[in-house]
Amino acid sequence: MNELEHTTESVAKRLQLCLPRLAPQLTNPFAPLAELALDSIDTVELLCVIHDEFCVRLTESEFNPRQTVGGLLSLIAREARRI
Repeated sequence: MNELEHTTESVAKRLQLCLPRLAPQLTNPFAPLAELALDSIDTVELLCVIHDEFCVRLTESEFNPRQTVGGLLSLIAREARRI
C-alpha cells in the first residue's frame, strides 16, 4: 500500500468516526458525490468536519457532484499533507 492509499484510508476512517450518520455513504470510493443524497445540512457538516479535522478548505469546484468519494478522500489526503 502506498502512502496516499494509506492516508486516504485514514481520512475515510476519520470522516466516518466524525460523521457516523454519513459513514455508510462514505464507504464506496467510486460513488459520485451526487449519489450520496446529501442535503445542504449534510454538505455543510461534511465540509466543516473536513476543515476542522484536516485543516483543508475545499472550493466549490473541488467539492462538486461529479467528484467521487475516492477522489474527495485523495484530495483531502494530498491537501492535509501540505500542512
